Amino acid sequence: MRNVISETKDVHFAFAGPEANRKWISMFENEGIPPHCYSFLGYIPHDKMPEIYSNSSIFVLPSLIESFPFSVLEAMSSGAAVIASNVGGVPEMIEDGVDGLLVPPGNPEILAEKILFLLNNESELKRISKKARERVLREFTSEIMSNKTEKIYERILNGGCV
Repeated sequence: MRNVISETKDVHFAFAGPEANRKWISMFENEGIPPHCYSFLGYIPHDKMPEIYSNSSIFVLPSLIESFPFSVLEAMSSGAAVIASNVGGVPEMIEDGVDGLLVPPGNPEILAEKILFLLNNESELKRISKKARERVLREFTSEIMSNKTEKIYERILNGGCV
């Protein structure tokens, strides 16, 4: 199995969310991963997340199940390249290889390959980051999303299908 930390220099993983706890720290310590390679941020208030995203080169969402994770759009709009599982509504947000990278859920080998690909290809990382931000501004602003939602409601009210 590929190990992103052992194959790169100066990589740092920051884990945000309530799951980032002592159990994970123990797992990393047992794997021999140096403490300077990771940090567990715990719960971050929503209004502080744009700072986290904008300080990140890559945002990874390796979910097994998702509906329409706004964290993907937030990361894309903040200029982070996104690697996410090809589940739920994620493929509606990301065109694989164009403005993000999709991976099969539950496949750490491919996830590691995609992370290493971006870490080792700065021009590709920048291109994907730029395209991601452009896509959010073109398709997923609050105004655009509310207009799309309104049109769906109008169709339903007029007896149409969603």
